[in-house]
Amino acid sequence: AVVSTQSTGFSRTPGEVKSNTGEPSQYLHHTLKWLKPDNIKDRDKRKPDHEDYDRTTLHVPPDFLNKCTPGMKQWWGIKSKHFDLILFFKVGKFYELYHMDAEVAVKELGLIYMKGNFAHCGFPEKAFGRYSETLVQKGFRVARIEQTSRPGDAGFKNKPVSREVCAVITKGTKTHGVLEGQSPEVQNCYLLSVCENDDQYG
Repeated sequence: AVVSTQSTGFSRTPGEVKSNTGEPSQYLHHTLKWLKPDNIKDRDKRKPDHEDYDRTTLHVPPDFLNKCTPGMKQWWGIKSKHFDLILFFKVGKFYELYHMDAEVAVKELGLIYMKGNFAHCGFPEKAFGRYSETLVQKGFRVARIEQTSRPGDAGFKNKPVSREVCAVITKGTKTHGVLEGQSPEVQNCYLLSVCENDDQYG
């Protein structure tokens, strides 16, 4: 099922490129120079050829964030810390995906782009298990972003609700329950943890 986005602070993003029909001829994230392979940097502004480059993070320029709505600024803030994950971003009773994550969802899950000035799509919260399971089986890693406050809560009036990464789902970390799809396993799944201490690893 495809849902329309209500007024959630995600309705305007700078830099859209529209065709003569009013629909985007290319989505915003395709036009951002700092997302191009030659320009991309991690959160510490290191390029991919740097020996300490962290491909799991992303540098998002402050001047770009300052032009975003509060809700989209929140999304980019989380994405910058978890660039290697597909964010299932809770908005009310739905999970929504934006920009490059929306592209993955449309291609791999068969979702449909919503109308708007940037790439986004979504699905009802009850479908989380099915869709997260599908992406994990295809080799993606999924982050479940939940709302940790409610509109009108003390300290959040006229602000976007707070959101946090509540689960990271991979082949090694997924558990089977209502949220994760309840699909039977046909092979073992393994999780490796490495601890670094100076020049020692364990």
